[in-house]
Amino acid sequence: MLRLFASAGILVVALGLAGLPARAQSSASKSLRVAQNISPTQQEEQRAAKSVACRKQAKEQKLSGSKRRAFLKDCIRK
Repeated sequence: MLRLFASAGILVVALGLAGLPARAQSSASKSLRVAQNISPTQQEEQRAAKSVACRKQAKEQKLSGSKRRAFLKDCIRK
């Protein structure tokens, strides 16, 4: 019986902690929009334009596979 309660307690804690990164991430992106005075639509348009530009660079460099994915990940973050 004690083992059942301990397992349930661990599960509750794990589920509670699983939601923390999502909340922290959404508040960070919201503060970024507020700091830049950019609407969510404009922010999505900027991300899309950045993604297209990075994919074009990857194509020009003839990257493929894991090298391409790594390049795109770094390029889009900048």
